[in-house]
Amino acid sequence: MKAIYFPFTYILKQTAETLSTIFEPLTVYLPSARSIPSHMEALSTTGRVDIRIPIQKDEDKLMGAYKEYIECGNTYRQNIKSYLKHRTKNPYLYDDSWSVQIKSEIQNISKTKYTPDTVFAARLFLQIAQEYDRHHLEMIQNVQSIANMEKSLFKGLRADDFQVIEETCEPLSASIPDLGLYMTKERLSSWYTLMKHDHELPSNVLITSSPGVWEHLLDFSPEAEVVGENFPVHFSESTSKKQFQKLIELLSFLQTEEWSSSNHQTSCNQLEGQDETGVHLQLRIIPDTQPEELFSRLAQQASNQMKPRKKNFRNTIIGILQ
Repeated sequence: MKAIYFPFTYILKQTAETLSTIFEPLTVYLPSARSIPSHMEALSTTGRVDIRIPIQKDEDKLMGAYKEYIECGNTYRQNIKSYLKHRTKNPYLYDDSWSVQIKSEIQNISKTKYTPDTVFAARLFLQIAQEYDRHHLEMIQNVQSIANMEKSLFKGLRADDFQVIEETCEPLSASIPDLGLYMTKERLSSWYTLMKHDHELPSNVLITSSPGVWEHLLDFSPEAEVVGENFPVHFSESTSKKQFQKLIELLSFLQTEEWSSSNHQTSCNQLEGQDETGVHLQLRIIPDTQPEELFSRLAQQASNQMKPRKKNFRNTIIGILQ
């Protein structure tokens, strides 16, 4: 059973491995062929992740613009430190002459006529977001790893050999922050730009791991009906094959057949239940709707593709890994 991960172009190895127990391969869109994280490339080699790069052009321009963005940020930080260090007369970061300068720059920009390249802008945004997500998550994992090593170290020491000191600070949380809360609308809009350039979607099942994205999606999809709130991702050995097969059959059926909550809810409820890890899927169905219709509504863009797509599925299934 295939599924599409959204609206991120970076996925943790743990998340990919969890989702790929049901959805294999899990499709992840990337803005550039030059920025594939090593662990995602390894997952792609094993067949767990299907990396797709729908737009493969202007690679030099894209990476050059990304490099300029990083350099601009570094320059700004250096300049603002120097500015604050030497500015003694006025504590503020601006003065009366700035308004004249800003007006002049705006007038010069307004005289320049150009057609914005929205596709390139979306790819650049996703490239920046991808690196932001990667650095942020790697930093948290590294800090958590150090905390775990310290915990392991002190656990191996005998308490009676040392003076017992009470802990006064809270332990680090092992939970992953919800990066989807940051620029949610922009992430969805830019990701939709990539998706609509994929001429053949592998599936109408779309999965996220962000509660913020999930809530935003439901706000724009009042017609979405509950399929199930608690589908297990891991199955016990005794029921693994049977339960897994039933869930796959259910998802395949829901994509193609007319939905009726009264007829299908009972079979959906039978597959719900917690597993030993506590990780589960929440699923909704949007009847008689294609993914591009859903995301064009979110992005407030026209639902047009480069080429007309063949509709292999009838309904769209959205889900969140919790």
